[in-house]
Amino acid sequence: MDDDGRPEPGALAQFHAMDRSGWDALAAAVYHPNGVICDINRPALNPFWRPKRFLNTVFGVFTGQVRDGFHLSAEDYEGQETSEIDVGSFVGLFVSRKAIERTGYPDGAVFIYGDDVLYNLRMREQGNRIGFAPKLRFEHDFKSIEGPVQRFRPLWKAYYNHRNLLLVYRRAAGILFWPALLLILPKWWRKARHYGEERPAFESLTRLAIRDGLRRDLTRSHAEVLALATVVEDIAVKTSK
Repeated sequence: MDDDGRPEPGALAQFHAMDRSGWDALAAAVYHPNGVICDINRPALNPFWRPKRFLNTVFGVFTGQVRDGFHLSAEDYEGQETSEIDVGSFVGLFVSRKAIERTGYPDGAVFIYGDDVLYNLRMREQGNRIGFAPKLRFEHDFKSIEGPVQRFRPLWKAYYNHRNLLLVYRRAAGILFWPALLLILPKWWRKARHYGEERPAFESLTRLAIRDGLRRDLTRSHAEVLALATVVEDIAVKTSK
C-alpha cells in the first residue's frame, strides 16, 4: 500500500478466496476515489520483450499515446480472469514469499518513482509470474501530477521521476536503451512548455535528473534537490516580474 492508497472494502477477502496457483505476485486494479482508473498505476507489459507491444509503443510516440502502447487498456479492467503482466505498481501489489526469496527486496535508494517498476522487472527476470487481477480493487487518492498536461506538484518530484525513469528504461530496454533515448529525451523537453513561469525550474531539475540517471547516481540528497527546486523557482518568479 501507499500513504494515499488503500484496498477497497472486501479486497483482502477477495484475495484470500481467489485461486492464486501459478502466480508469484498479483497486481490489483487501482482507481481514483471517483472510480476512474488511476493511470499512474496501470499494469504494463515490457515492450522491449514483446515485439508487437514495441511497435505499438514506437507508433504511440508520434501520436501522443505512447503509454497506451505498453500499458493495459480500460477493457482489461472489465474482465474477471487474471492475465499475465510484466509490471504492476506498489499500490495493491501482492508478492509471495517465494518471489521475495528469489528476488530480494526493492532498492531503497530509488526514491518515490520507479522503484516498483524496477522490482517487478527483477521479479520477471528471476522467472516469477506476475498477474493482473481486476477483481482486486484498490483506491489511490493520487494528486502529485496536475491536470491534463500532467505537471508535477510539488515541482521537485520532476527530478526523481526523470532520473528514475532512466534507470527503468535501461533495465527494460537493454541494448536498445541508447537508441530509445533519441525518442525519450525530446519528449521530456517538450513538457517544459506547460510550466509557464516554472519552466526554468523544470528544465534545471530535468537536466540534473538526466545527468544523474545516465550515471546511475542515486547519492544526491533530498535536501539538495529541495534546495535546487526552491532556488530555481525563486529565479523564475523574479524573472517574470
